[in-house]
Amino acid sequence: MRRLLIALSLTVATAAHAAYPADHYMDGNKLLKLCMSQNRDDALYCAAYLQGISDAMDEVRAELGVAGCTPGGTETSQLRDVVVKHLKDYAQFRQWSAATLASGAIKRAWCPNEPEPKTDTPSVNYK
Repeated sequence: MRRLLIALSLTVATAAHAAYPADHYMDGNKLLKLCMSQNRDDALYCAAYLQGISDAMDEVRAELGVAGCTPGGTETSQLRDVVVKHLKDYAQFRQWSAATLASGAIKRAWCPNEPEPKTDTPSVNYK
């Protein structure tokens, strides 16, 4: 069932994305505009995008034998609120990948005490 929901989220996001130019990957500025928009299609795209990020994070964590970050029963509107607040609080990083920023926001909200992985990429802790 979970895989079906992930596939459905990605399908909806892909279909909604057809209306947007493919000149650049989704960055934080674009995600914030979509999530703040009063347009129904934009709101649907934002919700599907964030649910897909959250589901993907939990799937990867499950494969690694680690508990998921997002608590059961979390509404998509909560994901949106957390990510929008994060994008506003860290405006200086909004040119970064939306996936990096959204996953960082989710992690900070629900798994704040976990150590950061050692990578060569910018930290989602914004130190």
